[in-house]
Amino acid sequence: MSTDQLVAGWVDVTTPSASMSGMAPSVAELRRAWDAVSQGRYANPEPIQPQPATSAMAVSALDGEEPSVSAWRPAEALVVVVGAHAQAGASTVALAVAQADPCARLLEISLPAGSGLAGAGSAELGELSSWVRSQRDGVVIERPATVEAGDPLPLDRVVRRTVLDAGVHPCASGPGWVAATVAAAEVVVVVAAGTVPGIRRLEVAVDELGPDRCVAVVRAVSGGRLPRQVRAAMGPVLQRLVDEHRWAVMPCDGRLLVTGLSPAPLSKSVVSAAHTVLGLLSECEKGTK
Repeated sequence: MSTDQLVAGWVDVTTPSASMSGMAPSVAELRRAWDAVSQGRYANPEPIQPQPATSAMAVSALDGEEPSVSAWRPAEALVVVVGAHAQAGASTVALAVAQADPCARLLEISLPAGSGLAGAGSAELGELSSWVRSQRDGVVIERPATVEAGDPLPLDRVVRRTVLDAGVHPCASGPGWVAATVAAAEVVVVVAAGTVPGIRRLEVAVDELGPDRCVAVVRAVSGGRLPRQVRAAMGPVLQRLVDEHRWAVMPCDGRLLVTGLSPAPLSKSVVSAAHTVLGLLSECEKGTK
């Protein structure tokens, strides 16, 4: 460290010294530098203030999304179905809503180990580019075969509506485009079990997803009505959906609790509730145009 960098015993840390340019410092220089640093004597004592991360990548990292991933948007109408909690019955609601439309496609993002629709098709159509395709009446069902599955494949037929079974909120699993697609969707169906914990989780999920675009579907655990305690657990967010007719109760189907979704027809009560939900969705879609 040269003498012109020492000013009244202060060390200038802003100007590179000869030793920093390749010359080894002497022991005396190191001692003087250590004494100055330990006593807080600097030629530029102002600390460097960290700058907040405001870049797109930093914001995306806080949101848990890859900044380069964009939402997937089909040409037809898109309905996103999410579960407010695990085992809410989102796959059942998604299948029922897709079947309520005579010409629809149903996409599931869960891998085979966690799929609720793996056995729902009546005819398997094989694997196409990391996606498994099956059919059930007039509904095309697609689900990823591998973790690396990319965007859904184009269909060789025209459909009026695509129903996306996006898993449990927050939708962090599955292909990278799922979270962006849920965030950009105009209509989101949020499903929960008709229990007090389920209703509380539904309240939180709808509030986080945005009540203006949500339709709530509650799956009764017994019969077709919700117990008084469950209705009493509803907060202002869900009460608003009830008042605005964006709320439906899907009756319990005891058979599905045992067998899960299979090629067998859905019960009449579930089909009827799905048509009610489809009517609510149609009204919501009109409001977004």
